[in-house]
Amino acid sequence: MNTDFTKLSQERVEKYMERCLAYGMFPGFFSANAATGHYFERPELFERDRPLFRRWVPLCKLVAEAGWEPVTHARAADETIHVERFGENYLTVFNDSAQRHEATITMDGMPPEASRDLVSGMAVKWHNKSAAIMLESESVAVIQLR
Repeated sequence: MNTDFTKLSQERVEKYMERCLAYGMFPGFFSANAATGHYFERPELFERDRPLFRRWVPLCKLVAEAGWEPVTHARAADETIHVERFGENYLTVFNDSAQRHEATITMDGMPPEASRDLVSGMAVKWHNKSAAIMLESESVAVIQLR
């Protein structure tokens, strides 16, 4: 994230972290000119956002360690919903729109008997190889498949 951090709200930092999680990346912070105003030199910023780091970085680590897979074996019905696979056990599902969406995900082959969203903690129920989850604008789910 290269920006003037005095103009970046905590809500936007959280959306950035969710987008990073969707693609299995760790959030990084520089500055608008990469020379001054560094995020981690400003306690009023990183202390404000500390709860976000505690919430999102462990999930980023989990999917990154599982390893990105180029073949997802899953797809979304809506083009604004992006699905990525990490290892055999995780799918990230990201709503890249300005509206709340019910994301319908369809698996190739048989889906797991039980899975859950690690972000919300909610069970994900599969019916006829598909599951529906509600995602707010620019929000992510991490579906644990096993």
